[in-house]
Order: sequence, then structure tokens, then C-alpha cells
Amino acid sequence: MNCPKSLQLSRHFLYHHAMSRPLQIAESSVVRRLFGPWLLVWGLWAGIVAGSAPLFLSTPEKTEWAWVYRRAALRMQAGEPVNVIEPVAYAYPPAMAFLTVPLSNGSPRLGALAWLAINAAALAVLMTGCQRLCGGPRPFEPLDGRWLLVFITAMLLNLRYTIAPLQHQQFDLVIAALVVGGCWALAAGRKAAAGISIGTAAAMKCTPLLFLPWLLWRREWKAAALLLTLAVGLNVLPDAVFPQTNGRRYGQDWIDSFAAAPARQGPGQWFTEPSQNQSLAGTMARWFGRPSNAGPSEIDAPGAADDRAAIDNDRSAERDGENARLLRIIVYGTSFLLLLTTVLVCGRPLKPLGQTPAGPPTSDAAGQRLDAGSHANADRHRPRPTLQLAIESSAVCCLMLLLSPMTGKAHFVVMLLPCFLLARLAVLEGDRRLWFVLALMAVAGPLTTKGILGRDLGGVVLDWGLPTLYLVLGLVGSWLAVRYRDQPMINDA
Repeated sequence: MNCPKSLQLSRHFLYHHAMSRPLQIAESSVVRRLFGPWLLVWGLWAGIVAGSAPLFLSTPEKTEWAWVYRRAALRMQAGEPVNVIEPVAYAYPPAMAFLTVPLSNGSPRLGALAWLAINAAALAVLMTGCQRLCGGPRPFEPLDGRWLLVFITAMLLNLRYTIAPLQHQQFDLVIAALVVGGCWALAAGRKAAAGISIGTAAAMKCTPLLFLPWLLWRREWKAAALLLTLAVGLNVLPDAVFPQTNGRRYGQDWIDSFAAAPARQGPGQWFTEPSQNQSLAGTMARWFGRPSNAGPSEIDAPGAADDRAAIDNDRSAERDGENARLLRIIVYGTSFLLLLTTVLVCGRPLKPLGQTPAGPPTSDAAGQRLDAGSHANADRHRPRPTLQLAIESSAVCCLMLLLSPMTGKAHFVVMLLPCFLLARLAVLEGDRRLWFVLALMAVAGPLTTKGILGRDLGGVVLDWGLPTLYLVLGLVGSWLAVRYRDQPMINDA
């Protein structure tokens, strides 16, 4: 039966309209599933950056960025010493000042704006790198509720410390991003990029050098060689580009002025308020350091005051020497035990990092048969890194802060990686032990802020070293996570 042309057009329109509605609904569902959770993730990133912007831009000439890093870069360009002992001192290796030179020649506001943009990019790399290194989805891939819980848990545990470098316009966020980005490059098989990234971080602050023995331990020769080359080379290069007018070397100035201070003064002694040093040495120096000489007064015989003062001075010097020796034994002995335990837990030396075996499946996820040499088959089932890399690099991050001569709260930003790892295993594996560790970390870390406890109690908690306990718990959690080291990452590297 022949239908009028207008009726055929109407039926054709209704058919295609009806068929397109399920597709539109499906597309809307996919958009919500892809972008809904990620709006929370990147909304948090944008909120942190926007909240920090006034600290960078309101009075850029008075910020720590201008007083410390920009001033050091300007001094270096003028051939002057950069490691000068002064109230607001630049106490870092010369590489950090050298890398600041491109940002120092314009106006303070322009340099602060560029530094804010670099920190915003570093925060994005850090957040994404931690999630990917622990097996999480790529940006804007489907993010289910469990991974969203992992993200929220990790960020809540470390948010206070993630914001701290931005509050003071310091380099620690960039260093953490370089370390985590280097670990992720290693997971993806880009060993040269891994060595360059971590080596640049080690050049600016020596603590990432702890990755060098770990890379050698895991037979990552190329990454280890590049790490050492960058760490040394970037600190020697300023002597060639901006030689000092007095003929001295920048690296030697840094060693003489700051790096050798713990050897001269004892563990835990640094150019800062003692309670701000939350490294293992800093906390133990408060626990086992020199006791107060105050005590009950004694009645001296007439004429014996001068003799007693001389005797007290001799006894005080002797007691200080004994305390320093005891403190060194405690600090170095505890550090050795932490290193030894980590080595024993992580396994035998010169064994490469674990990878899942490559398998030649005959069909893909949709059940369609794959040719043996097809690109899809090779890409889908190539060897992938296991969680061993994330677990061991998390342990190294904890040891970086614990074994450092000085660790402040801004340095804790790199702990975002252990937080992501432990949250991932607690949520996805249901590990109750790791949930317990995370709960203790919450008490020792974010809940110890002076904004919650008040200034007086918050100061007492810092003296006790609860943030140091936060680091120790992160390390213990990494030890407990070793049982999952052969587990493959959820997503491809």
C-alpha cells in the first residue's frame, strides 16, 4: 500500500526521534558518570589554588618567595653568596636559586604570578600522579564511588600539609610533584624521565637522594645514573654560569653554612624553632636533649660562689657532651632500625620491580577474537607494573622526612602518596589494619592543628612530636601494604 509522501516523512521523523532519545539519555548518563565525580576532584584543586592566590599576589614583594628565593636568585646573578646566615635565610642548595633565575628578573608581581601557575600545575601533577601510581583511573575516565572514597580519604588526611607550601610560597609542592611524577614515569617504563624528574628534586633539596640507593636496589641503573647526574650537575652549573666574585663555590658555601650544621651542633639542631622540626632527630632532640639546669636552690658558704660557678660550668659542659653522645646514639640507632626494617620487609636486593606477566588472550573484553599480532591485543595485555613500586616509593617518601635533619609541616606534602596508597588498599581490599593505621594518622596529623586544639595545646602537641608519629605510621602502613605488592594495578600504566 502506497502512503502519501507527507505521511512517510512523518513516520521517518518519529522513528528517528524515538531512536535518538535512548541515545541521548545514555550519553547524559555517561557524561554524569565521567564528569560528575571529577568535578569534585578538580573543584578541590581549583579551590586550593584560588584560595592561595591572594597569598601570592596581594603583597608579592613581602612574601617568602620574594624574600628567600627571588633574593637568592638576584644575588646569584650578581655573583654574590646566596647562603648567608641572616634572619630570613636561604638555606637550600644552589640549584634551587639557579632554577629561580628565570622568574626573578621581572617585577615581583609577575614572578609571583608565574610561581603560582607553576605550583598549580605541580598540585595537579601530584594529585593525578598519586592516584595513577596506586592504580587509579586516568583523568576523566569513569570514577566509581570506591575510588572517589579513596580520593576523599587521602586528601582529608593530607590536605593540611598540601596547603602548607602554598601558604609560604615554598618549593615543597614542586619537589613532591617531581618525586611522584618520577615514580609514575618509572611505572610507565620511562626510566630516563624518572631519573631526570627525581634528580631535579634532589638537586633542589637533598632528601630525594634517598631514591638513589632504592633505584640501585631495584636495578634501575639508567634512572639512578640520571638522578645522580642531575643532582650534582645542577648544583655545579651555577659556578660556571654565575661565578662568585670572591672565587668561592656556591656548593661549598651551602655545606659550610647550613648542611654541616647538624654535624657541628648535634642531631635535630637547625635554624628554626625547635618545635617546628618534626623529623626523627628534631623530635628526639626535644625528648632526650639537654635537660633544664633549674633545680632547688642551695645555700652556699660565704666566699664559695665563684668556685661553685666554675664547678657548675664544668659539670654543665660535661653533661652537654654526654647528652649529645646519647642523643646521637638514639637518633642514629633508631634511623638504622627503620632503614633495616624497610629493607627486610621489601625483599632481597638487585631484584627488579614486579610486573604482571604478559598474556596472549584470544578474545577481548567484548568476547571478540583477537589476532595474535593485533595491536589491541599487545596494548591491552602488555606487562604492567604491580603495586610494589607504589608501596616501596611510599616507604622512601616517609623515610625522606623522618631521616632529614629538619622536617617542617610544608615538607609533609609528599605524604600524599602514602595516604593514597593506604586509602586505596583500605577501601578496595577492605584491610582493617590499614583502616586502623589511617585512623591513627588522622589523630596524629590533621587533628593536631592549632585551629582545632588551640594555640597552647597545639604547641604542646608539636613538642610531643605527634606529626612525627604521623610519618612513622605512614611508614608502618607501607610495611603492612607489602603483602599486596604482587597485585597488578587496576589500570594500564
